Amino acid sequence: MNYGKPSGLTKKEAEILYPVPPRQVIFNRAYDGESELEFHRRVIELFYELVHRHQGQTVCIVTHGRAINAILKEVMNLPLSHDFRVDSADTSIHHFVMRQNQTLLRCINHTDHLVALQMDVAK
Repeated sequence: MNYGKPSGLTKKEAEILYPVPPRQVIFNRAYDGESELEFHRRVIELFYELVHRHQGQTVCIVTHGRAINAILKEVMNLPLSHDFRVDSADTSIHHFVMRQNQTLLRCINHTDHLVALQMDVAK
């Protein structure tokens, strides 16, 4: 997401110099940044471009939690104003199947692939 003027600052610096406005609305742009609506539209347009370009294929999208939440809201048909978030673990897998008239959620925030790594670190 383009945060505008706070981009590149640490969270602490941004909080001091550019405090979050008291009431966030999905179409508000703070400090020359991108609104939630603009971000969501940009992510979902690219998502559907990939879906249509790769119909019948398996596609892996590697991205950040905010984009993951935008995509999950879309495939779950939740309104943008709905406060739905998944606290995605690093390298977690969110697996779903897009069919013509159906979206099948296979797993959300799956991390079993990390178990072997944790065992190696413990040795």
